[in-house]
Amino acid sequence: MMQHNPQFWISLSFAILGGAFCISGLLFRFYRFFKYRDIGQLLISVGVMALIWHVMIYCMIYTGEIQYYPRIYNKGIPFYYLVGPCFYFYVWLKFNPNSTLPKYWLLHLLPFCFGLIDVIPYAIAPLEEQKKLLRMLVEDIPLGFKHHYGFVDQQLHYMLRFGLAIAYIIGQWRLYYNADVDAKATKREVLIFNSVYSIYLLLQCSIVLAIILNSSQEAYILKSLDKLVWVSFCFLLFSLWFMLDGNKKSTLYYLK
Repeated sequence: MMQHNPQFWISLSFAILGGAFCISGLLFRFYRFFKYRDIGQLLISVGVMALIWHVMIYCMIYTGEIQYYPRIYNKGIPFYYLVGPCFYFYVWLKFNPNSTLPKYWLLHLLPFCFGLIDVIPYAIAPLEEQKKLLRMLVEDIPLGFKHHYGFVDQQLHYMLRFGLAIAYIIGQWRLYYNADVDAKATKREVLIFNSVYSIYLLLQCSIVLAIILNSSQEAYILKSLDKLVWVSFCFLLFSLWFMLDGNKKSTLYYLK
């Protein structure tokens, strides 16, 4: 059992501590949003809340607790699609502090709408059927990549979500390198954000890609505690940055 391995508890501790840092950071950033109408803080907060939900669900899967809360499983799919655009436009606003969001930004919500539709089959399934699936999932974690409660194959969901996330992070780095060289303080803030999030994202993508390309080893890959420790540690670093950065004065972005 993974629960008997010290690495499991180390990774779980990193995840829980990271979640606590994120919640603290959210309080700071929501304060700045409501006081200064700082839309950039709202965007990054939405993206981070989706990450917190994702980490929480996986912690519950690994500990087995998810089987007692069937109603919350699978509900995060649409929100995971918001992480990429929210982070991208957060960076865009960092370099364009006096601008409003471009008119086409609503198009970036299309994957979110697609995700909302795809959670319907699981949401309307009988409660006992949901509980049965989650009991099986706790015993066989790769089932999360293979169950049929959705209009789209679950592996395709992971490929789309992480494919879009990579596209957006490339866009974030493009914004960074094309920014005015005079914006040194802002570029330094964005560099830290992009770097920490890129490492966290690449670790997750490597695990998903390994599972998709090597289905015979998917159970081993998902239960690899070495990988779990590194992913949770990167989440902890990102969460620490999110909290510390949220508590310091920076450029404001205004809703007009």
